[in-house]
Amino acid sequence: MICACSTEMLLFLASDIDFGALDWFLIGFVCFALVYGAILYTGGAFQSHLHFIRLLRHELTHSITTMISGGRVREMLVANPIEKPGTNSYVDALGLGGLISPFVYLSPYYLPLFTIPFLLLRYVVSPPTQQAVEFLIGFTLAFHYTSLIDELLKQRFGLGQIDIRKTGVILSYVVIGILNLLSLVVIKAVLQEKWPSADNLTSFISRTQAYYMFIVDQIRGLLP
Repeated sequence: MICACSTEMLLFLASDIDFGALDWFLIGFVCFALVYGAILYTGGAFQSHLHFIRLLRHELTHSITTMISGGRVREMLVANPIEKPGTNSYVDALGLGGLISPFVYLSPYYLPLFTIPFLLLRYVVSPPTQQAVEFLIGFTLAFHYTSLIDELLKQRFGLGQIDIRKTGVILSYVVIGILNLLSLVVIKAVLQEKWPSADNLTSFISRTQAYYMFIVDQIRGLLP
């Protein structure tokens, strides 16, 4: 079922792409990639500041999702290990448990926190301000993905991250992958102003079930 849902989301992302509606978004995305490359090349204070912003986003995302899920944040500490070696950032939370916990633990890896305000702002502004907002959507989303890749690579593909160890590596990658795909679906729908209709959703469910049964039949065919 997970493979089937992922396939459907990928098909939605790859179909009916209006580059005219995505141009400022793509420019913003590329601009951050260039800025990020320049910061990595030059290093120094800029790299330290970027790392602190990443840590702030990470712990802030934990805190917000904790409160949304009904938990309580007792303390949040953001410390830059580049400036203060040996210090760790963390969120001390209460009231988490059950099925909601993995979504809170993994929220920094799938939730583009800095992008969400601009997605909402996109609906209340008009051109040319709208183009600036779309640029910032792309810019902040690129920040999210570079942060995600950097965190996973530096932590042995997540094995060194306590959030991922708590949830389980396989489940973590499934949740992170599916919800990042879902965020891209939402962003594309917002920018192109084209949300799936009721008929599209019905067709999506039918095709997902068909993919699921096809995959199950193929697996059964391989079994002795």
